[in-house]
Amino acid sequence: MLKVFLEYLKYILFALPVVSILLTDSINAQTKTNFDIFYSLIDSSVNEISKELNKDAVYQVQMQLGTVYGVFGNEIKSAFASNGLKFKSDSDSIFNILTFVLEEASVEYGDIFRDGIFSNFLTERTVNIQGNYSIESKGEFYKKDFSAEAIDTVDVDQIEELENLSYPFTHSDLGPEPFFSGLLEPIVAIGTAAVAIILFFTVRSK
Repeated sequence: MLKVFLEYLKYILFALPVVSILLTDSINAQTKTNFDIFYSLIDSSVNEISKELNKDAVYQVQMQLGTVYGVFGNEIKSAFASNGLKFKSDSDSIFNILTFVLEEASVEYGDIFRDGIFSNFLTERTVNIQGNYSIESKGEFYKKDFSAEAIDTVDVDQIEELENLSYPFTHSDLGPEPFFSGLLEPIVAIGTAAVAIILFFTVRSK
């Protein structure tokens, strides 16, 4: 019975690093950049706003994005167009004005942690947009706030690839590396290697 247990334990110890690598590669292949998530949040916000618009009407779309968020202008127009909105750039004979205001777009990272002894350092990522929109039609004025948020977990080693150097709002500070995690890693690695060697020679001798 002991021999069977030791045999299974030996294979488990040798398999752990391989499983960890495969899981890490899988997570990395699926991770979206911060910009990708911003675009997704804008699309979902526009989808909700479009539900309150008259699809048979023609709108003059005004965007207030400031000097920081102007990069999202084309995405906002494209999202409204995908929802069937008819709009013109001039105000002639236009009685419906839609104003889209993006007040904030931000990224935040949580505390650094490990999802297992041999896994990479991970952190929770929160991407958020906030703003408001107004609809002016035939003398009536309507205004409403909107917000959208996405939360996931990313590999700390990927952070530089997920951010964009040209746009500071895609950046955020990381928390400190866990003290005990950094201290425990070499101890566990040495201990695991020692146990594996002992088990290997113990099984062979029997």
